[in-house]
Amino acid sequence: KGRAGQASIQPGASLCREPLAVNDTAARLAPRPASRIGLVAGVKLVLTRPRTLTLYTRAGCPLCEEMAAEVRALIAGTGHNLGYVDVDADPLLKAQYGWEVPLLFDGDVEICRHQINLPAFQEWLRLNSGP
Repeated sequence: KGRAGQASIQPGASLCREPLAVNDTAARLAPRPASRIGLVAGVKLVLTRPRTLTLYTRAGCPLCEEMAAEVRALIAGTGHNLGYVDVDADPLLKAQYGWEVPLLFDGDVEICRHQINLPAFQEWLRLNSGP
């Protein structure tokens, strides 16, 4: 128990707003909880978890450069990051994606391919940003 007037958090208690299902395809594809809400010394805290998106690209690809600029602009100020993977640097990725670049992923979930899908990306932002 916490001191008088302070909230205490039990070991193993989740601060997530929504529990995650286990071994369920829908749960695996669902967005991960973007924030946790806790109470410390009577003050409400919101802890966001920034995500790192992956842009599969190749050198000299104008579509890749365009998507990178659009994504950077859309995630500016959100805490999210954008990482780059050159498919030509890895023979397996080159074989898997060939000319299908750019591709934007969150983990192993594809968000869009070839050009930004603004409605899909805005939905991703809505689900993966703070409250």
